[in-house]
Amino acid sequence: MKRFFVILVSLSLLVISLGLTGCVVEEENWSFNKSTGQLIISGQQAAGTRWIFFDGKTSCPWEQYREQVKSVVIEEGIQTIGSSLFSDCSKIVSVQLPSSLTEIWGDAFSGCSNLASIEIPSSVTLIGGGAFEGCSSLTSIEIPSSVTVIGKDTFEGCSGLKYNEKDGVQYLGNQENPYYAMVSVDGDVTSVSFDPNTKIICGGAFSACVNLTDITIPSNITSISGNAFDGCVGLEHVEISKNITSLGGCCFYNCSNLTSVILPAELTIIGPYFFSRCRSLETVVIPPNLTSIGEFAFEMCDSLKSIDIPARVTSIERGAFWGCESLSNINFSGTMEQAKKIFTAQTVLTSSVVIHCTDGDITVE
Repeated sequence: MKRFFVILVSLSLLVISLGLTGCVVEEENWSFNKSTGQLIISGQQAAGTRWIFFDGKTSCPWEQYREQVKSVVIEEGIQTIGSSLFSDCSKIVSVQLPSSLTEIWGDAFSGCSNLASIEIPSSVTLIGGGAFEGCSSLTSIEIPSSVTVIGKDTFEGCSGLKYNEKDGVQYLGNQENPYYAMVSVDGDVTSVSFDPNTKIICGGAFSACVNLTDITIPSNITSISGNAFDGCVGLEHVEISKNITSLGGCCFYNCSNLTSVILPAELTIIGPYFFSRCRSLETVVIPPNLTSIGEFAFEMCDSLKSIDIPARVTSIERGAFWGCESLSNINFSGTMEQAKKIFTAQTVLTSSVVIHCTDGDITVE
């Protein structure tokens, strides 16, 4: 009997030493400790892969443990945290991010209601829309100066988050620049004063500022994220500084009274749905360095009669001018051969339009 007991104890110790107790679940790229609730994501991914991806359609690899995760450690080597990867992990209280990280995609940590703080590495350039939405315990967060894009509703529902407020504007930043990112503007403003140290305007910052009629973006701003002016139905005129190098998609979506826009000279891309449903838009000054116009960029711009497009444009996506019923002339500074490659019935999708090129005219019907 004594010998049996000794053998049993020895086997138990062996099981523990080998990690076979069932407390730790180990997979190829991650492991989860059931007793501590710690999830570790390995930086040693397959060759050429340095990101975590979850498309929201298939189950997350650790889906069955989602409600048990209390802490997350993402090891060095990971560059991207995919959409919704940790969404609704309501018991997470701490997250450790690697210095290799460059992007946090939309809804990555949404619904992590017990997450009180997180340190964003200075390597991160993009924080997607809704990334921290519903993190109601989050009280503070620093935005490093490496970040150039912050999507819409990134901090929506973060009821405990303390902003740096000034003249009706809520900012987030870092110790060196507390006004680095303009997050949101009070909805009843008629004009806006920008802090001279602000560098980026977050997605949706001006959403539903229905009383705002004119705005000039100052030279200290370098990036405007998507949906920034979405739903500003009173906005009529916009002038954007030449220093702006990035403008997100849907930037002026449904600004129904917008009549004129001067875009920055260095802008190279007009994103998808950029001026969609700007029904009063009559004049757009297209910068000479523009190379691409995204899908449905000018959708239902009913008042747009003509537009000048530079020869550097090599890509116009489907539906770019769909529903522009008044559009009859496009002045293209390239040749007919160039125009035939980018202007098609799929890109124009409206009544007959004459494209005036340097060596002749083309009619798209």
